[in-house]
Amino acid sequence: MRRIHSARAGSRGIVLSAILLSVLLSAAPGLARRYEGFLEPNRKIDLTPPFRGILAKLYVREGDRVRPGMPVAEFDSRVLRAELKAARKVMGFHGKVDSAQALLDLREKHLQSLEALLKSGSARKREVERARTEVAMARAGLLMAREEKQLGRLEYEKILARIEERRIRSPIDGVVVRVYKRRAELVGGTPGDPLLTIVQLDPLKAVFHLPPGDAAGLHAGQAVSLEASGRAAPLAGVVEFVSPVIEPDSGTVRVTIRVPNPKGAIQAGTRCVLDTGRSRTGGDRQPQPSEGKHS
Repeated sequence: MRRIHSARAGSRGIVLSAILLSVLLSAAPGLARRYEGFLEPNRKIDLTPPFRGILAKLYVREGDRVRPGMPVAEFDSRVLRAELKAARKVMGFHGKVDSAQALLDLREKHLQSLEALLKSGSARKREVERARTEVAMARAGLLMAREEKQLGRLEYEKILARIEERRIRSPIDGVVVRVYKRRAELVGGTPGDPLLTIVQLDPLKAVFHLPPGDAAGLHAGQAVSLEASGRAAPLAGVVEFVSPVIEPDSGTVRVTIRVPNPKGAIQAGTRCVLDTGRSRTGGDRQPQPSEGKHS
């Protein structure tokens, strides 16, 4: 019984010592603490068209570099192009407007003649009022013809926008890492069924979950250095975000660090280490290359 009691007392002492050590380390931010993480793409986008259609053209392959606004795919738009051709022709018609304008000119001349005759007593007042009504109706007819022509132009622009919508463009500067569909396949309209995936590799980012005591020594814009697997020299980074909230599940604070990668020499997925003791000596000078390219 004495041995059992002694063993229990010993295990309690070990637990209490571990808790005390953790509290002391959290309360002493000046001590060097090392945290592991991975370098991730700054952004990862799964391009999923909001409509279903037949994939007519695919302009990229896996590994291709893309720029913002660059076309990556195009859907079949033959029906829309036929509608656009008809709308362009209708937009060029002038018959209704010209006819309405000619009728208005005729009614106005007739009214002017009657008003002149009315002054000399050769026309009745009722005839002049009727002529004025006819002029008002002719003006309304001209307005309707012009509005109809404007509607034709808007219809043309709407079809043009629908055709442009079927041309899928890259929203970011990045690299195509996966292409899920091929030409002539039915694509889009289903959540979780992307056409392709693009990642932004300049800059990269690393996300760490630090104890509040260590996170308190970091702030946005602060220059830090990271140790990376397979690289002798440390990587220069900048603290991009320090969460103001402690995550209740882990009791840690999320910290995001941006690492410039202008030449793509650093591979996403590389393991890295943040040394909070070394990071505090890094000052606030930020590295300049490709600093503004993140989105």
